[in-house]
Amino acid sequence: MPTQNPQSPPPAPAGSRPGGATPERVREQLRLFLVLLLGLVVVTQLELPFRLGGLLLGLGGAWVGIRLLISMTAVSRSGAEVRGWPSVIIGLGLTVVLVLVLTVQAVFYPVMSERERCLAEANTIKAQDSCDRRYEDRLDDLTGDLRRRAQNP
Repeated sequence: MPTQNPQSPPPAPAGSRPGGATPERVREQLRLFLVLLLGLVVVTQLELPFRLGGLLLGLGGAWVGIRLLISMTAVSRSGAEVRGWPSVIIGLGLTVVLVLVLTVQAVFYPVMSERERCLAEANTIKAQDSCDRRYEDRLDDLTGDLRRRAQNP
């Protein structure tokens, strides 16, 4: 009879896999997903250079959310009741939308940061309108330039 080392973990029960989905693990993943989602929503409200940190939170949240759905499916198939499906799916949808918005802002960073600086200095509605017009003109110039480059490689 082999002796067990007192520092090693107890053997896993027959039929269980290491890292298998359990209701406790699903709850832990759900908490982590909600914290990442909340962090993403908060970070998207910051000024532009700091806002781009939300890309990491969004990608991490998407990864945890997908893993959470997989774990929820496994626990549900084992016969345990699993609640929270709609919340996780809606949270994943929100995460995807925010990551797409942040990605566009990262791609057009110079234009976006100039607009934010202009709006921060604008004290009147007329000045804000001027900032918006300059922003739209720059975006039109950029997209026109991209179209010309795509047509003439």
